Amino acid sequence: SNKLKNVNLGNRVVLIGDNAFYGITALTSIDLGDVLEYIGNYAFYNTRLTSVKIPVSVENICDYAFAASSTSNAKLTANGFTFEMGGDKPLAIGENVFLNQKSVTDITLPYRTNKIYSDNTSTSYNTVLYRNVEARFKGMSALANINVEAAPTGKVAKFASLNGILYETDETGKLVTLLYCPVANTGTTSIPVITLISSKM
Repeated sequence: SNKLKNVNLGNRVVLIGDNAFYGITALTSIDLGDVLEYIGNYAFYNTRLTSVKIPVSVENICDYAFAASSTSNAKLTANGFTFEMGGDKPLAIGENVFLNQKSVTDITLPYRTNKIYSDNTSTSYNTVLYRNVEARFKGMSALANINVEAAPTGKVAKFASLNGILYETDETGKLVTLLYCPVANTGTTSIPVITLISSKM
């Protein structure tokens, strides 16, 4: 129904399938519960959600899950997309998950994020490629900062942030690849000694 406005998944739903709420333009609010593990492709495409909080239980957010078409009136607010921090289950984020969410200014990724896919990444979810990094945050014209939660003592995050710019790290936590500078990032930054700057910076 295109009249559905609010959804509360409770604590029984572990998987949201592909296209589950696709195009439900009346949908403005959702509570994803505490046990959800998987959000399918295009699950909330072209809805009007104003805010989304991803529970720590989630392990996969698939392609275009919270995306919008270029002509839609996307509603996610400046800080409308948040992750519950903590946990230890690896998190994989698909391509164009936030496509055309033009009001979002800041995103903080949990330290457990271990893959962020581009549009050239194998669907086998084995690897991260450095081509077309823009596909990870394409159409987010207000995005100024991508931050990453600090890893707990004894842990190393796969990604890190410096001055709102996203980097990949090595096994020691050293910044090795500059992945993406948000299009609305302002000011002056010093690039640390790294081994690779993505071709789609």
